[in-house]
Amino acid sequence: MVLYTIYGVYILGTMESQFLGRFFPEMWRDLGFYFQWEDMASGIIGYGAIFVALLGSLLFSTAGTRAFAIGLWIGYFLFGMTFPYHFTTHSYYHLPLIPIVAITMAPVGALIFKPLADLKPELLVRFVASAILLSAIVLKVWDVRLDLAHEDYRHEPAYWAEIGEILDHNPSVIGLVHDYGNRLSYYGWVTPQIWPPIGQQKLRELQGKPAIEVKDWFDKRAGNKDFFLVTMRNQFERQPELKNLLYENFPIFAEGDGYLIFDLRNPLIPE
Repeated sequence: MVLYTIYGVYILGTMESQFLGRFFPEMWRDLGFYFQWEDMASGIIGYGAIFVALLGSLLFSTAGTRAFAIGLWIGYFLFGMTFPYHFTTHSYYHLPLIPIVAITMAPVGALIFKPLADLKPELLVRFVASAILLSAIVLKVWDVRLDLAHEDYRHEPAYWAEIGEILDHNPSVIGLVHDYGNRLSYYGWVTPQIWPPIGQQKLRELQGKPAIEVKDWFDKRAGNKDFFLVTMRNQFERQPELKNLLYENFPIFAEGDGYLIFDLRNPLIPE
């Protein structure tokens, strides 16, 4: 991994962009950063499991395994301190936490299951313990299944295809669009230019870049476009300057369930 990184960054130079806009040590001074980190990690693993695993890392029987377990947690902590912004905004940055918790919970599991192994009749105890664990797994899987059942994505292809048809598959589109426009590109055959959402604007500020001047940005990026598409209505409401600029200067070309299209080709004539 180290050799691959050196080759990509210092020899080819093609991986330099992977290191841009990642390291923000000024966030270390923000107490809210640590609460957001805890909230993100707890949402993935569970608050109780994390602290049981932390205690478990101290219960390994040998100094070597104990150092290994503590080292895993130190590595996770350093990983988070290296990528503070992404640790609070991108859940997949916490994927290493899953094997770390699984490994460091092992001594706690041993404390529970070792006494159970001494109980008689052995077969009955194993059956009851397995049934309890299986029930816990099934209940959790059912909770996840209910969460997934509440979201129905079967309408998505037709929805984005409809927007593509309304735009007549015109490539001259800019807007606040979900998933960086990927669903519109795939189903609607339109690849839009993306207007930066609030999170991306905050990332610019962390990088030390000047705040977006909406009028200047709009003139430079939307001046030669035909349409401004909005599917992220919440983001649109959180950018009142952009919202006012569009409503005051351009007619609505089309509006439907969740989307709004402004016609940039025919600006409104001031009265």
